[in-house]
Order: sequence, then structure tokens, then C-alpha cells
Amino acid sequence: MMFMSRLLDRLVLIAFFIIIGTLGMKAGAQELIVATGNLKTGTYSQMFTELNRYCQPSTIGIMIKQQQTAGSPENVQLLLNNKVNAAIVQSDLLFFSKANNTRNINNVKTLFGLYPEELHFIARADVKKEGGWGMGKLKFGQTSVSYNSLGDLKGRPVGAVGGSVLSARLVSQLAGLDLDVREYPNNEALQKALLDGEVDSILVVAGAPSTLVSQLPKSFRLLPVGQDTQARVKDVYQPTVVGYDNLGQAGVPTVSTQALFVTRTYESAGMKSTLAKLRSCMKKNLPELKDATGTHAKWQDVQANDDGKWPVYELP
Repeated sequence: MMFMSRLLDRLVLIAFFIIIGTLGMKAGAQELIVATGNLKTGTYSQMFTELNRYCQPSTIGIMIKQQQTAGSPENVQLLLNNKVNAAIVQSDLLFFSKANNTRNINNVKTLFGLYPEELHFIARADVKKEGGWGMGKLKFGQTSVSYNSLGDLKGRPVGAVGGSVLSARLVSQLAGLDLDVREYPNNEALQKALLDGEVDSILVVAGAPSTLVSQLPKSFRLLPVGQDTQARVKDVYQPTVVGYDNLGQAGVPTVSTQALFVTRTYESAGMKSTLAKLRSCMKKNLPELKDATGTHAKWQDVQANDDGKWPVYELP
């Protein structure tokens, strides 16, 4: 009888540890999923990976894991559809979503700001010939057209890829430019469209210096964004300047949007606490991220107290 009692006690003890172990594994499996971008080449992905080295479960109480995506537009949708818990996005895409009455967009809040992404409006540097009569290249009575600023593009076709498409549409709406925005599948098709005259300009939204813009020949030029246009878009964009030696241009006025680490509003105290710890961890370790050899150069443009123009998540 005593033997059976001891055996029963052991079985109960074993069952207890199995249950505790299972609960521990479930707790350890909790994750905060963040939509970033291309895991191999994306700036968002690299900066997330570097941040993750400092913000471990021992610090914030939960594992953060990134999900590869096609970029900001997909990231916004994944967050709105509750497929991820957070995302890195261009802030102007949030304003675009709000302007177009996207459902639940006001539930998206900034956890912390990252770096500025400049808007590069690029046109051919030569003079374009339009109209006239004749055949092929032999035409008479053509009009010469050149582009000296963004304002010269009013009503003209502008090409873009990915999130830059929505940026072009938002700038067009805010500045009253009535741009004919055309979407292309990749940068190669975009450049070809400009060279072939399908579009009069292209828009590349990227943190300067942009790899794509840095590789363009001097047959292209950056179009300045004038003060009147900057004033019309000031609620979304910040004025800035860019320059590229390969184009022979310096101090070209333009505007920038900001890359943001965003999340959605949560009800549980646990999730709010986790997000607050992640924000604190990022800001505490920002000097290390800036100074560590080999981290992404865009950390140098991150300011701890600059959370951008989109509403910030108020957390305990």
C-alpha cells in the first residue's frame, strides 16, 4: 500500500513538472513579430537586426522577430490586418492611408522614430522635344520642354516603384500637381521608362545617399522642390537638401519623410509594458548603435527625441 502511495506521489510530481515545462516552453515561444522588408538588402531589416542584438528577451521580456516583406505598403497592411505586432514604415504612407480613409489607420501609433528618407525627383537633363509633325525623328514644329523644378511636372507622368508610388500620389494631392503617377515593377523598368520617354520624371524615396541615384549618369538630374511646394506639404514632409557628385549637383532642396517603428494600440497591460520596454531599450542603446563599428550608417541620422509627425503611442 505504501509502495502504491509513493508511486502515485511520483507520478503526480512528474505530471507537475511536465505541465510547468510545457507552460515554460509556451512562454518562451512568445514573440513580437515586426514587418521589415528584404532580409538580405533592406535598410529596415539590417537596422532591426542590429537593434535586436541589444533588445533581447532578458531586457524586454519577449522575443522580437522580423518578417520579410516587400516594403512599407505591405507592412502597413500586415499591421492593420493584425498579422504582425509592429512594422517599420515610411510615415507618409500612413498619412496617405488617412487621407484615403483607410479603416483603423488611426489605431497605428509611433513607437519611435528612425531616420529621414529623402524624396528624389529625377528627370532627364537634356531638353525634351514634344509635338510637331513628320515621321520618326524627322519632325518639324516641335516644342522644347525642360524641367527645372518639381512644379514644372504639373500634369505630367511620373514613374515610381513600391512605396514611392504612394508618396508621389500624396505629394501630388497635397501640392495640387495633378501628377500622372505610374507604377513600375522594379528600378530597371523605372529607369528604362524615363529613358524611353514614357514618363517625364521618376521618384525614388530612400535615405540619402540612395544607391540607385548614386549610380545614375549625368544625363539625369535632381529636380528641386521649391519653397511654395514645401509649404503645401509641410504637415507631412520636412524640408531638406540632397547632393550627388555623380550628377554634379549639391544642395538641391527637397523634402523627406521619416522611417518609423510603429505598432497598433493594444488593450493588455502586458503588451503595453513590452512595447514600453522596447522603446526604452532602443533609446537607451542608441549611442551604442551609432558608435559601434559596422552598424548601418543611417543610425547616425536617428535622433532619440524625434518621433516624426505621426501620433506617438502614449505608454506607461
